[in-house]
Amino acid sequence: MKKIIVGIILTSCLWSNENFNELKSFQSNFKQTVTENKNQKIVYTGEIFANNENHALWVYKTPVRKEIYVTERNVLLIEPEIEQVIIKRISSTIDIFKMLKNAKFYKKDIFLLEKDNIEYYIYVDKDKTLLKITYIDEFSNNVTINFSNQKINRDIPYKIFIPEFPDYFDLIKS
Repeated sequence: MKKIIVGIILTSCLWSNENFNELKSFQSNFKQTVTENKNQKIVYTGEIFANNENHALWVYKTPVRKEIYVTERNVLLIEPEIEQVIIKRISSTIDIFKMLKNAKFYKKDIFLLEKDNIEYYIYVDKDKTLLKITYIDEFSNNVTINFSNQKINRDIPYKIFIPEFPDYFDLIKS
């Protein structure tokens, strides 16, 4: 769970930086590949929605359906297949867009963000559109998130960031 939350929180904000000051929202399909140290791969696909008001939603579609809602102070994970919701309070404020203004130019079309002893490499195209993020997580897994069909500064209805789940789902607060 911690691996998912850390990765989601940080990757939710990896398209800021001084070069992206006009960014107000981001929507994209994604393919997240996690390669363990024994070269075993897990591939996730889905869609991300984020705005500059500290809201992000990661909708995982494969291999397992789940939704991860990120706000300034909370992460909420809905796992329909096991009828469970996990709410985790974040100890410090996370300003998604502001955090990545600290990403530094690394080399052509690549920025580097160092956070909690992890180096995040942020790949952009010539128009500064987010293409890919790579990093090695705290469990020594290689993580790559590729983005496609990116939509920048389009209206995202606020209601999309309001979690909905049946009353009978188990609710776990941590």
